[in-house]
Amino acid sequence: MQKITIIICKDEFFVFDGNEQIYFDGNESFPYRENRVIKDIEKLLFKVVQIFNLESAKDLSVCIVTNKDASITEFVKLAFTEQEYGTNVASFIEARCVIKKAIQQLLNDRSLHIAEFGMNFDGVNYFLKDGRLEKLPFSLLGYQLKVGDFAKYI
Repeated sequence: MQKITIIICKDEFFVFDGNEQIYFDGNESFPYRENRVIKDIEKLLFKVVQIFNLESAKDLSVCIVTNKDASITEFVKLAFTEQEYGTNVASFIEARCVIKKAIQQLLNDRSLHIAEFGMNFDGVNYFLKDGRLEKLPFSLLGYQLKVGDFAKYI
């Protein structure tokens, strides 16, 4: 069984095999449109099956990291749980839990100024205040957490 992680971001999926990012025709992500996310997931799974030389999507075990957009998250959950892909969804992880973990670990590095300016991920700025994660609009001064680094905290 091939294990992969799919990170849902705004308008694109990022796929990882452990800590190694999977590329699609030279691109680091697989784009999707909100109005046809279920069809785009079908295409994504077809590509992943080809990349790993599998017989079908039934040979995949998927961990899905949700994003800030509840409607896209629900469409993706629906696609994986109710469609006939045969894909085993091992777990759904909320991105905010991963972001909180990343902030907690990176706060010790004062040179990143996360305590003062927060951390940006997927177009949102996050702060950790009194143990709670707060969302604010994107800040140019905030530390930018890249998807590849984000994957390390899953």
